[in-house]
Amino acid sequence: MATTVLQIPYPRWAATANIAEYEDNWRTIERWANLARCPTATPNWSQVSFRTPHPRWTTWQDAEENYLEMQRFASALAHLSTTHTCPSLQVPYKQWAREGLGAWSPAEESENLLTIQRWANAMPQCCGCTAPNITSAILWSDTEIRIYGTDLTPATAIDFEGTAAVSWTEVDSTEVHAIWDLGILGGNGTVTLTTACGSSSYFIAIG
Repeated sequence: MATTVLQIPYPRWAATANIAEYEDNWRTIERWANLARCPTATPNWSQVSFRTPHPRWTTWQDAEENYLEMQRFASALAHLSTTHTCPSLQVPYKQWAREGLGAWSPAEESENLLTIQRWANAMPQCCGCTAPNITSAILWSDTEIRIYGTDLTPATAIDFEGTAAVSWTEVDSTEVHAIWDLGILGGNGTVTLTTACGSSSYFIAIG
């Protein structure tokens, strides 16, 4: 689907009621939604846009409306696809904050946001794309990680704990060798490989 992956920055914001984090979450979702494109010719998602009705926290009704609008956006994207099955979006706890601050459930809000994130990153199937899937990854040298799985190519980005690989070699769609500068692979961490169809991560123990 999109060449960008949705990573919601503060899925647990409700535990501290940090309203700035709430807004950052919805701005991030909005940016992702309006950059979403299929790597294939159709469907052309650019004809559907998303605007967060209430990016700043005010009431639980406003929060519910944000989720309802996101669901409508997901449905609109799905209706553009005539040849592939698109994942549906159903936010589970749209009225999670109805009881008010101090009584609301941070766990429910976290699940709402992670549901959107999972939906967004499952959208490659809507385009006829198959997202990569890392099944194993091993440290091969002080600078190299060898990644194994399915649909790993063509890779558009590879990183380890947020540090981008300086280069990589695609043996085939099941094996990719990635190189980092010396000193980057110094401990346990997560390697993430991204293609035009999505991304996959794998935690490896190095140290």
